[in-house]
Amino acid sequence: MRASAAGSGEKRKSEMSASTSATPRMKSGTPRSTCAILGAPPGGVKASLCLSLLALAPAAAQERPAGGAESITAAELSAHVRFFASDTFRGRGTGSPEAHRAATVIAGEYARLGLLPAGPEREFLQVFSHGPQGPKGEGGKVGRNVLALLPGSDPERRREVVIVSAHYDHLWPRTRPDGSEVLFPGADDNASGVAALLEIAEAFAGDASPPARSLLFAAWDGEEGGPPSDAPGGPLGGAALGLRGSRHFVKEPVVPLERIAAMTTMDMVSRDFLGVMEDTVYVVGAERSDALREAVEAVAPDSGLSFDHAGIDLIGPRSDHFPFALREVPVLFFSTSQHRDYHRPTDRPEKCRPGKMEAIARAVYRIVRRIADAAARPAWRAEPRAGPEELKSLVRVAGRILERRERFAMDDATAEQLRKIHADASRALETGEEVPAEKRNALKMAAGMLLFRIREKE
Repeated sequence: MRASAAGSGEKRKSEMSASTSATPRMKSGTPRSTCAILGAPPGGVKASLCLSLLALAPAAAQERPAGGAESITAAELSAHVRFFASDTFRGRGTGSPEAHRAATVIAGEYARLGLLPAGPEREFLQVFSHGPQGPKGEGGKVGRNVLALLPGSDPERRREVVIVSAHYDHLWPRTRPDGSEVLFPGADDNASGVAALLEIAEAFAGDASPPARSLLFAAWDGEEGGPPSDAPGGPLGGAALGLRGSRHFVKEPVVPLERIAAMTTMDMVSRDFLGVMEDTVYVVGAERSDALREAVEAVAPDSGLSFDHAGIDLIGPRSDHFPFALREVPVLFFSTSQHRDYHRPTDRPEKCRPGKMEAIARAVYRIVRRIADAAARPAWRAEPRAGPEELKSLVRVAGRILERRERFAMDDATAEQLRKIHADASRALETGEEVPAEKRNALKMAAGMLLFRIREKE
């Protein structure tokens, strides 16, 4: 961020600690609802209804910070990561006082940027309950999505919304047998995504010309956690593990789901998959939308990154894109994926790669801009694209692991299986073979092997 990120930690905390009272207010001190700011019907009309009337309101005109992709810098991203992954936030576990404080900070940043509160109660927050509840729904831990709106500039397309998001929660502390406490800072997972979200929000807020479609910036709570009892099923298969904030949004959206042109989310965007994919960011969901794939392909060549593809069904319910995909909302999920510090106390800020984080955040900004300005909204493909992209991704990562086998705790049988996967995928690419539905099980098995069986040595 600008000066607020550059100051001392205490100064930043004092500046940001205005809870959601930082929501824009009228002279009377009453929080101004999204409806009032957008010029929609006043008096008791919730933001969820107002957001569907975006076409009635003029774009917000106010002094904004400098924007554009170049305003996103490694130094500012790193400052955010250090802040949210500091020990004072104690892991940001959903329902904890520290997670509430993190939500407050994010809301304060939204307000500083002049974004509009998009929660259902004239605030930036969308509150939801999770965990055990009483027979009447009382009790349970409270989660908080943090939502803000940047109205679009086109009279018609601004009725539609592109979501830019990341989850800000991580893991509660744990107690050792001796009574001492272990903290899980969650620097890469997912202070890095929050940092990118806030920098992208500032870049758009400072743009001289807002995008044609409206942008909804969402910081999700409750992404981590065990399987919920009412997880949805669907044609993509699987059950959502955690994802409580995004699932709540889909159940009680503040903008009608049919108005959501696309949903993007960033989860772990500052490291390297298994410590060897230094040049790579993974993108999930492009196989379900030709327009989204084209947006990624248009931006990738100038990003300095390799955008490797994986299908939603290969990855499963691993982040907040999944509840939206189950409702056939076009999605893009960006991640550098797992590493040896995943969900461990060692996921600390000093291990993040600021330059890579900057490249990813700038690329996501440009991809979102293309989606928001496109003449037509993205369409959901009933059948996923069966192109070579996933095979290329598999060949790259399997080859890289085999080249550096000494870095991995991998027995001979696993190594031989990985060689076969690499050879089969390479042969399919040479013959131009696509991956029909009946062969996707092999890809799913390969993805599971890479995610759950191969580990870096300590």
